[in-house]
Amino acid sequence: MINQAIQESLIAGLEAGGVNDEKIVARLVEIFSADLPFLGKVANFDQFVDSNSELEFFREVFFDLLILNFFSEDTENLKEDYFESEEWEEVEEKTLDRGTELLNILLYISECRDENIEPELSDFLKEFLLTDESEFQDEHSIYEVVIANQLLMESDFREIAKVAENIEEEDELASIFYGLMSFFLIPKPDQKDKENFKASAPDQPFDNVVYEILATYLKAL
Repeated sequence: MINQAIQESLIAGLEAGGVNDEKIVARLVEIFSADLPFLGKVANFDQFVDSNSELEFFREVFFDLLILNFFSEDTENLKEDYFESEEWEEVEEKTLDRGTELLNILLYISECRDENIEPELSDFLKEFLLTDESEFQDEHSIYEVVIANQLLMESDFREIAKVAENIEEEDELASIFYGLMSFFLIPKPDQKDKENFKASAPDQPFDNVVYEILATYLKAL
């Protein structure tokens, strides 16, 4: 079920980014599903993106889906001590700077499914990321701009966009802030919601890709 949800999210993200080439979609699904070590998948993924320039803008958010796919499916076939192995250490070392914080939200959505609860920003911050706990201050630092703007959950897309446009580019959440906050504002958007989201998006089509991935993943689970 999770693997199917990941594939549906990938396709929705591609469509939101204006990529409707069936061959590209099919090849990415093939890369995600390949029976290969994770770094082999990463190599094939990067090589494919390198040869398809229209994907470059979305490389790292699609990488989030690739590693989510690894966590949810591939690890089921690995030994119990895999995450203590030299192979995993190599994966961590070579992918340390890859992906975005979108992965954390996707993992949280999976947990919401397991616990049969609806995604909420406060729950994500306090119960999933544990940002209030002293030993998780790194997460608190990363999500500081989100923590400081929780009142946006009582506003609308336009207000979220205004805040997003004033976030410094160096901030780790700058690129996904609008999509992240919009998802927690309306996690199950209808067509009108999506149109309103797009109308206020500071960075189309990237914002559309982020929102579509999250909303589709939640819907597909």
